[in-house]
Amino acid sequence: PNGVVLYFMIRVIYAHLARKSPLEVGDRVSQGAIIGEIGNTGNSTSTHLHYEQHASSNFNRATAYIPTFKEYPNEIIRAEKAYTSQNTGKSSQLSNITGLISTHRGGNGEVYINWENGGWKSPAVKVIGPYGPITTNYSPTVIRDKFGRIQLFHVGISGEIYQMILRDDGTWSTRGLGYFTDKPVSVVLHENFLNIFFKDLDNNIFSMSSGDNESFGQARKVIDWQSELQPAVTVRGNQILLAITGINNHIYSYLGTKSSNLSGPYEIEGLRTSKSIALSTYNNYFIMIHVGDNTNVYQNRSLNGRNWSNPKQVPGLSTYLPVSLGVQDNLLRLAHVGKAGHIYYQSSSSHSLGFSTPVKEHENNLTPAAVGITHVTQNTTFYAD
Repeated sequence: PNGVVLYFMIRVIYAHLARKSPLEVGDRVSQGAIIGEIGNTGNSTSTHLHYEQHASSNFNRATAYIPTFKEYPNEIIRAEKAYTSQNTGKSSQLSNITGLISTHRGGNGEVYINWENGGWKSPAVKVIGPYGPITTNYSPTVIRDKFGRIQLFHVGISGEIYQMILRDDGTWSTRGLGYFTDKPVSVVLHENFLNIFFKDLDNNIFSMSSGDNESFGQARKVIDWQSELQPAVTVRGNQILLAITGINNHIYSYLGTKSSNLSGPYEIEGLRTSKSIALSTYNNYFIMIHVGDNTNVYQNRSLNGRNWSNPKQVPGLSTYLPVSLGVQDNLLRLAHVGKAGHIYYQSSSSHSLGFSTPVKEHENNLTPAAVGITHVTQNTTFYAD
């Protein structure tokens, strides 16, 4: 599907759209109107926008006309460029993005989000709430809910847990959930219920669930043990796996079909950490990554969530901050923050967990906190400032 727009004597072409434009011949558009969705139709190898301008039947370099267009802000359509985040004072739309979504806390405490699709990484985009930029003392968490919406959870400066939902118009809704913590939260989608796990200020582990993925009920204490670290959680089918640190920083796992009926604790022999645990599911295995007290990073796996393989060091990886796991394009992705504050990614294509060499994300993506990642498995529309 293609779209053609005539503006004065300039003919503008938008090609390879995801579907037919909602506009008809003669429709008048104003600034901010959606004229189409970038796609991968026709002779194309990846999602992108093919953008052309013609004047007096001649092909012209499009960038030469963009400043001219900006002289008529009340008349022109948005001249969107695929995979860019231009600071024009308006939202620039990115449609049909699938892949890995990451979020991190910047050095100024503000929350940023960016995404990756087919090897391409977006620039970091600042998350703006109803009252301005979102700030946090801890790393935020991002997830896609059962409706395909992107939700972001962060801990406010006061310690209260906040939920944010990305609306269709590109703005974020936000509300406090009335519970407080001094660590990041963990969020999973389990049988269409959104589940938040967190430790309270007394180190007890709580969870709360939402069937409509928006309104959460009262938090419930889920295990009798206490933990000083953020609980790690993942799902496999109808199973929920929870991992915490207990006595002397040993790592323990709990397993169940609901957050309210977790069995355990199962001590994971030889594992201990005072820094962080990350969990994911890959090729039907539960995967665990933890940061040792020596800042080295270790990996192991389990089929049943109770018996785990011996820990294996991830070569060349050292960090003093929490790590994060996600799955993209049949690859297990590991994200960590280096000692200089840069964010790095590594990949593994096997449950035996041989990770690739760490690759730095964007040069300007710096964080003094951890990075959170999730996988978006369906087309999602993003709006960037």
